[in-house]
Amino acid sequence: METLNSKIRTAVESDIRTAFRGVTLGSGLSLRRAQSVDSIGAGAQKRSSGSFAEPEVTDDWSRVSLDELERDCTAHLDALGFRYYIPALMLSVLAH
Repeated sequence: METLNSKIRTAVESDIRTAFRGVTLGSGLSLRRAQSVDSIGAGAQKRSSGSFAEPEVTDDWSRVSLDELERDCTAHLDALGFRYYIPALMLSVLAH
Protein backbone atom coordinates (compact mmCIF):
# COMPACT_ATOMS: atom_id res chain seq x y z
CA MET A 1 0.00 0.00 0.00
CA GLU A 2 1.37 3.37 -1.05
CA THR A 3 1.83 6.00 1.60
CA LEU A 4 0.56 9.54 1.14
CA ASN A 5 4.14 10.82 0.69
CA SER A 6 4.77 8.23 -1.99
CA LYS A 7 1.60 9.24 -3.84
CA ILE A 8 2.54 12.91 -3.65
CA ARG A 9 6.06 12.18 -4.87
CA THR A 10 4.71 10.16 -7.80
CA ALA A 11 2.32 13.00 -8.69
CA VAL A 12 5.12 15.58 -8.53
CA GLU A 13 7.37 13.42 -10.72
CA SER A 14 4.55 13.05 -13.23
CA ASP A 15 3.94 16.80 -13.25
CA ILE A 16 7.63 17.48 -13.88
CA ARG A 17 7.78 14.99 -16.76
CA THR A 18 4.62 16.46 -18.30
CA ALA A 19 5.68 20.10 -17.90
CA PHE A 20 9.09 19.54 -19.53
CA ARG A 21 8.13 16.93 -22.14
CA GLY A 22 9.92 17.62 -25.41
CA VAL A 23 12.35 20.22 -24.03
CA THR A 24 15.77 19.96 -25.68
CA LEU A 25 18.99 21.87 -25.08
CA GLY A 26 18.87 23.55 -28.49
CA SER A 27 21.39 26.40 -28.54
CA GLY A 28 21.65 26.43 -24.74
CA LEU A 29 24.81 25.96 -22.74
CA SER A 30 25.44 22.33 -21.80
CA LEU A 31 26.77 21.20 -18.43
CA ARG A 32 30.13 20.36 -19.98
CA ARG A 33 30.39 23.74 -21.68
CA ALA A 34 29.36 25.41 -18.43
CA GLN A 35 32.12 23.47 -16.68
CA SER A 36 34.58 24.76 -19.29
CA VAL A 37 33.40 28.32 -18.67
CA ASP A 38 33.97 27.77 -14.97
CA SER A 39 37.43 26.29 -15.58
CA ILE A 40 38.45 29.14 -17.87
CA GLY A 41 37.30 31.63 -15.26
CA ALA A 42 39.53 29.86 -12.75
CA GLY A 43 42.51 30.11 -15.12
CA ALA A 44 42.50 26.48 -16.31
CA GLN A 45 43.13 25.45 -19.90
CA LYS A 46 40.05 25.19 -22.10
CA ARG A 47 39.03 21.55 -22.58
CA SER A 48 37.42 20.45 -25.79
CA SER A 49 34.14 18.58 -25.56
CA GLY A 50 35.82 15.81 -27.56
CA SER A 51 37.86 14.83 -24.51
CA PHE A 52 34.86 13.20 -22.83
CA ALA A 53 34.32 9.46 -23.18
CA GLU A 54 30.58 9.62 -23.85
CA PRO A 55 28.69 12.15 -25.97
CA GLU A 56 26.41 14.59 -24.21
CA VAL A 57 22.69 13.96 -24.24
CA THR A 58 21.17 17.17 -25.59
CA ASP A 59 17.86 16.01 -27.00
CA ASP A 60 16.23 14.23 -24.03
CA TRP A 61 16.82 15.53 -20.51
CA SER A 62 15.34 12.35 -19.02
CA ARG A 63 18.36 10.41 -20.33
CA VAL A 64 21.00 12.67 -18.75
CA SER A 65 23.03 10.56 -16.32
CA LEU A 66 23.37 11.28 -12.61
CA ASP A 67 27.15 11.63 -13.10
CA GLU A 68 26.51 14.36 -15.66
CA LEU A 69 24.04 16.13 -13.39
CA GLU A 70 26.53 16.13 -10.51
CA ARG A 71 29.00 18.35 -12.37
CA ASP A 72 29.46 21.38 -10.17
CA CYS A 73 28.66 23.98 -12.82
CA THR A 74 24.92 24.65 -12.87
CA ALA A 75 25.59 28.26 -11.83
CA HIS A 76 27.16 28.83 -15.26
CA LEU A 77 24.20 27.56 -17.31
CA ASP A 78 22.34 30.04 -19.47
CA ALA A 79 18.53 30.20 -19.44
CA LEU A 80 18.11 27.52 -22.13
CA GLY A 81 20.59 25.21 -20.42
CA PHE A 82 18.86 25.70 -17.08
CA ARG A 83 15.45 24.97 -18.63
CA TYR A 84 16.84 21.77 -20.17
CA TYR A 85 18.56 20.39 -17.05
CA ILE A 86 16.22 21.57 -14.27
CA PRO A 87 13.64 18.75 -14.66
CA ALA A 88 16.38 16.11 -14.48
CA LEU A 89 17.88 17.87 -11.46
CA MET A 90 14.48 18.07 -9.73
CA LEU A 91 13.82 14.36 -10.33
CA SER A 92 17.31 13.54 -9.08
CA VAL A 93 16.68 15.45 -5.85
CA LEU A 94 13.38 13.60 -5.36
CA ALA A 95 15.05 10.24 -5.96
CA HIS A 96 18.17 10.79 -3.88
